[in-house]
Amino acid sequence: MKHLAAVVSIACLLFVSKSQAQEHAPTMAVCQADLALWHNTEEETDYLNQETKRINDGVKNTNPLAKLTAIELTLRMIEMADCKSVDKAGSQDYYEMMRFYSDVVADRYRSFLERHDLMRKFRAEDDAGIR
Repeated sequence: MKHLAAVVSIACLLFVSKSQAQEHAPTMAVCQADLALWHNTEEETDYLNQETKRINDGVKNTNPLAKLTAIELTLRMIEMADCKSVDKAGSQDYYEMMRFYSDVVADRYRSFLERHDLMRKFRAEDDAGIR
């Protein structure tokens, strides 16, 4: 399942990056400012806790991160990937933020597959070796 989410995330990254190509890499100041704004451990923990309740109990995830569109999340992932090369000293922080956003998008994919009863079909085809 994580493999499927990774493949779909990469496809989204490629689609969004081609459709909204950045003219130039962000500056170190932009990278550091956005990371400081976006990386909020308390908010990320709340998102994960609410997502767990959504999966287990069907309670809607109302965390602000759950309200970001898949496109916005993907654009943030692209920026964090670009920032890794702009600010090498902070590359691990950018990677972790990029990974977190990737996991949020994967949650969306999983939810979509479950809502449309596609998870069962995916597993059946995967078990049959259809890839």
